[in-house]
Amino acid sequence: MRTKVALLYDFQITVWYNADMSNRLKNKKYFSKRSYHGGSRGMNPTIKIIVSAVGILLAAAVLFVCVIAVMVLLEKNGIDTPISPDGITAKYIDKLHNSGLFGFDSGDVLVCSPTPFVTPEPTATPDPMASFDGEAAEKELVMPSDSDYKYFGAPYCYDGRIICSAGKIIGGKSLLCALISYDIASGEVTELDIESKNGQLLNPVFNESWLIYLDGNTQNGGGDICVVDLKSGNMTPTVIKTVYLGQPEFRLDGDYFTWVERTGTSKDKVFVCHIPSQETTVVAAFTKSNYGTSTPYMFGGRVIWANDDNISHEGGRVSSAIEYIDLENGSINSLLPDVYVHDPEYNGTYYAWINANYSSDSGLYIYNGVDAPMLIDSGVVEFGISEDYIAYGKDEAVWVYIFASGQIYRITPERESTQFLGTSGGYIMWMDVTSRERDVIRYASLPEF
Repeated sequence: MRTKVALLYDFQITVWYNADMSNRLKNKKYFSKRSYHGGSRGMNPTIKIIVSAVGILLAAAVLFVCVIAVMVLLEKNGIDTPISPDGITAKYIDKLHNSGLFGFDSGDVLVCSPTPFVTPEPTATPDPMASFDGEAAEKELVMPSDSDYKYFGAPYCYDGRIICSAGKIIGGKSLLCALISYDIASGEVTELDIESKNGQLLNPVFNESWLIYLDGNTQNGGGDICVVDLKSGNMTPTVIKTVYLGQPEFRLDGDYFTWVERTGTSKDKVFVCHIPSQETTVVAAFTKSNYGTSTPYMFGGRVIWANDDNISHEGGRVSSAIEYIDLENGSINSLLPDVYVHDPEYNGTYYAWINANYSSDSGLYIYNGVDAPMLIDSGVVEFGISEDYIAYGKDEAVWVYIFASGQIYRITPERESTQFLGTSGGYIMWMDVTSRERDVIRYASLPEF
């Protein structure tokens, strides 16, 4: 780039030349009588045009440099100027900035005007449920054609395998007298080598190490809580405890499982068992039977149950506490959602429950432990929580609430009448009760979220 002195000199020469030519043109005599010949003092018209053009360009260059200088000085003092970030002007200003002229330091940053170009908005990720076809996704647990088992109960899924109770007519009664294993990938059905001593095999849960079930008494209720060590290859069960009333449901987490049990005419207790040692501990006791019918839950080393919060409300409204114990340190904590709680479940982020004891108008709630609980749906009797969703039964159909989107979808077809059975192992399971000639267990997995 030429120096300011050189530019100013060129500009003065141009101005002087243009003034001189203007005076000559005013002299009509000079203009009319003098013509250009090779040896005369006159200037060729072509050369005149070139010189004039050069003069104009030089003047424009000087003006451009002055404008740039002013804009740079304004930017230096933090005053925004209309400089397009990707325009020619900005590029020259950047060169001046880097040259060290006008007092800029290497760390100075020009104030740039916002880009005049609209930034395209990112395309929203399609909701995986938008194209989900529930009828196409559902599968059926099919018994061999020669099997006489027509009735099923309490399916539980883990690692691609479903174990559930299976029943048939014995002595005129329908008894769930066997445990069957169903491989989802192959469709193979096998009956576990386990016999009932009391009449029925109920409520199985399992993982890679343990199988838990109730050997139920068909006469008076109750039965034996049994554990099978699956890694040993020996299917002989170990009786952990005898139950005298009811048919408790079990929640299994690693080497621990929990259940609630009636231990007297008006007292219920929450038990936790460490399976390897067979040590059983009472972690909660209830004197109100409504909480005794609420099933505890286990997740991530935490046992969860509902209890009275001892808060009196106007109008007789009842609210509950969600209590839990961390098995690692033995500490007991509680949450106060200000809502009646029954059958609380937990997935590490959200708590879920229904606000009535299996009433036809009970509401399904979720709660993150901080904000106010949110009502998801009404008329919910059974539900199950997963990492990404809550599945539940309503109006003889199965529905899911997706945590990420806050949307509710029906996943069973209109033609089916269903009874929700639970969610485990990445699958939602239900009974197709459209026809009651025999039980049909259906199941489906949802897309990844």
